[in-house]
Amino acid sequence: DDSSSHSDRHAIPIGESDELRVVFGRNNKRYERLMQLDMATGNIETLSIPPHLSASIAAEDEEGRILFAGSRVDQQGNPTSAPDLFRFDPETEDTEQLTNTEWEEWRPVVDPVTNDIYFIANPNGQFDIFRLDSRAQQSSIVFKSQSDEWDPDISPDGKWLVFASKKSG
Repeated sequence: DDSSSHSDRHAIPIGESDELRVVFGRNNKRYERLMQLDMATGNIETLSIPPHLSASIAAEDEEGRILFAGSRVDQQGNPTSAPDLFRFDPETEDTEQLTNTEWEEWRPVVDPVTNDIYFIANPNGQFDIFRLDSRAQQSSIVFKSQSDEWDPDISPDGKWLVFASKKSG
C-alpha cells in the first residue's frame, strides 16, 4: 500500500516475546485506525474496531485487551465527537466505551496493580491527569495545574505515577 497516503504513530508492544505484536495508529489524513503488526510474520492487519470510531493511542491492560482514545466519525471520516476512552477485546472483537464526556480524553495507561486507568483530559481547557477506577467505573482528577500534563505512566509496582508537564513551556 502507498505509504505516502498515511502516517503510522504511537506504537506499543503487545503480548509475550514468542508472540509479540505491535499495535499502532495509522492516520490516512481523515481518520485513524488501529493496526497490528505480527512481529513473527511481518503481517499487518486492521483491528476490528467499529468503523464509526477513529481510534488512536493504544495501551494494553492485564487481560490483553486494548485501550484507546476514540472519536466518532461520519461516513466521510470527519470527527463528530471529542475522543472518549474505549476498550477492545481482540479475542471477542467487542468494543466497550469506558467514558462519555464532551471534552477530550487521551493516552490511557493501566495501573498493573489495581487495573485502574490513568489518562489525560481537558474539561477546563488544559490537560490534567485523571484516573478511572476499575471497580466503581468513575473518573476523578489526580493532578491538576495551570499547564498541560501529558503522557502518564505507572511504575510496575503501581507506586509511582509519572507524566510530562508543559509548566516550563
